[in-house]
Amino acid sequence: MRLLFGLLFGATLSFGQSPVKDVESLHIFNLNLDFKPGWTLQVHSRVRTFENMGSFNQFRIGPILQVQLRPRLIGLAGYYWMDQNKRVIHQDFHIHRIWTGAQFRALQRRRWSVDARTVMERFVSAEFKDYFRFRNRLMWNANGSGRKWLPFASAEILRQQEIWYGRYTVGTQYRAGRGLVTAFGYEYRASPLGGGSHILATLIQFEGFRRMPPTFE
Repeated sequence: MRLLFGLLFGATLSFGQSPVKDVESLHIFNLNLDFKPGWTLQVHSRVRTFENMGSFNQFRIGPILQVQLRPRLIGLAGYYWMDQNKRVIHQDFHIHRIWTGAQFRALQRRRWSVDARTVMERFVSAEFKDYFRFRNRLMWNANGSGRKWLPFASAEILRQQEIWYGRYTVGTQYRAGRGLVTAFGYEYRASPLGGGSHILATLIQFEGFRRMPPTFE
């Protein structure tokens, strides 16, 4: 719980130090493939807009591997190819993003759970000097067999090029049918380079028997 309070305190700092500069949107499409027990390959794609949702910001696509290492521990690894657009001048460039980490079920109750995730990422591009980013997130998820509407909330602290900042999300998933999850939500995203953003997000996820909570990022 101390970590949770620390993340919430970080949220207060982010709102105070990173004034809102933009309104953006995220639109995510995932396909989960359970190719062996305890192993899930997710094909992930995302489109992002910025400048008050009036301009294309980013497209990314890539695989994410999720491995059940222990009953409450999941190993994670992924790669994204990203087409990124610069603000104002709208000049695009490409980024390779490689990452690895783990997710731990910190608390499990009958109707809700809390997951803790830590990730290390590497950004590679001809446009800038390569750098690492470190992320730590707590995510609360509603549980319940047979429930279609399952709200969630998360708080995340990131460190990039010696700068700390935060991301804070609230939303709900809707299980429209077997193997299909949709979600929508709101995120306040601080920026290490300037003002933060209000983000509206949607998600469509096709999955097998293994259910992974949605995440907007």
